[in-house]
Amino acid sequence: MPRGLIVRRIPAPGEAADPSGPKADDYLGRLVKYVPSEVVAMYLALTALVPTPPSDGDLKELWVYFAIAVVATPVYLWVTIRRGNQPVHAIQLVFSTIAFVIWAIAMGGPFQSLEGLEAHPRFVSALLIVSTFSFPLFPLKEETAG
Repeated sequence: MPRGLIVRRIPAPGEAADPSGPKADDYLGRLVKYVPSEVVAMYLALTALVPTPPSDGDLKELWVYFAIAVVATPVYLWVTIRRGNQPVHAIQLVFSTIAFVIWAIAMGGPFQSLEGLEAHPRFVSALLIVSTFSFPLFPLKEETAG
């Protein structure tokens, strides 16, 4: 399965639709492609290097790992999608980055040190669930041939 989103292609005026062309991603296809699993794996591996419970110095290290992963999400996706000779859709980069941030908040890490979040774990979990299942509902812009 290609890493980039596949959107519906509208034939140019006078051009017949190509039934053998790639089918646009459905809800499940978009759901899978919005989850930056490679970056999640990297982030988990990096944060596993930090002792538990983290000291103040370790919290700074966790924040650095989080920042690296946030920057890595759109960069990694852009490079991977381009290597597959697919068009890069900004919505995938944006949704994947937001999805990573929400997931990281839900996992704790450096966010454990923030007052408001530790007091509302159910809110953070609900945000994770709602965002994960609602992002693929947003319609994708169709590509026009030509």
